[in-house]
Amino acid sequence: MRTITEPAREIDVIHETDVLVVGSGPGGLSAAIGAARAGVDVTLVERFGCFGGNITAVGVEGFAWYRHEKTVDTEGVGREFEDRAKSAGAGTPEPQSDSYALDAEAFKVVADNLVEEAGVQPMLHRAFAAPIMDGNRICGIITESKAGREAILAERVIDATGDADVAHRAGALTRKTPVEEMQAASVMFSMSGVDRKRFIEAVKATRKHTRIGKAASGRLRPPARKTRCSRPSSGSRLKRPWKRALSRRTCRRSPEHGARSMTAAI
Repeated sequence: MRTITEPAREIDVIHETDVLVVGSGPGGLSAAIGAARAGVDVTLVERFGCFGGNITAVGVEGFAWYRHEKTVDTEGVGREFEDRAKSAGAGTPEPQSDSYALDAEAFKVVADNLVEEAGVQPMLHRAFAAPIMDGNRICGIITESKAGREAILAERVIDATGDADVAHRAGALTRKTPVEEMQAASVMFSMSGVDRKRFIEAVKATRKHTRIGKAASGRLRPPARKTRCSRPSSGSRLKRPWKRALSRRTCRRSPEHGARSMTAAI
């Protein structure tokens, strides 16, 4: 492979903060808001033009599909996302759970308001390029944007990129799941101008044997069923706390995806 030598250059330090969160998906947004509410200076860096990540940029609007009548939830800022979206008209009841689906476009405004109210410094349209290291400690990042390369320094850096970009580039041990074991990607989209009544009628009339046809006609009601949860290996240090957690847990399988989730009253 051919290589080039990139000339050395000085990069402007445009900002310094206590906590720097890289990536503003549900995890990064929660981390930034939580840290700011704890009383420290927080900066939130996002490569796109909106906060919310999978909720807004991707359109994964089902936020708490796992919640049902007897689910013991964690509450916290995740529930706050739902409540704020609902009060802003950006949430609608999710048909398969006791939760609200978030409107991808409208939640952009909700996320902006949450960031502003918490006093978080927003920095949009900036892509992470490289970590700034002080020995083994990450003390900031270099970003790329229309302004070129810029440096942001921080006492603590939180990697919320979703792909461990910061940690990997800083030399931390990371593991990439083999392609054949990865979850298949799905496509999210929204449509306007649809006559919902005529659509449902057409589905019922032409595709009654399919899952979508049965769902439209109200005949698809997957029964809830309990399954065994996966557990740590017998030699794991988590064995004892895992047994304690299992003694007070409810484990259920998602009817739609067949994925396992666990809620525990710990």
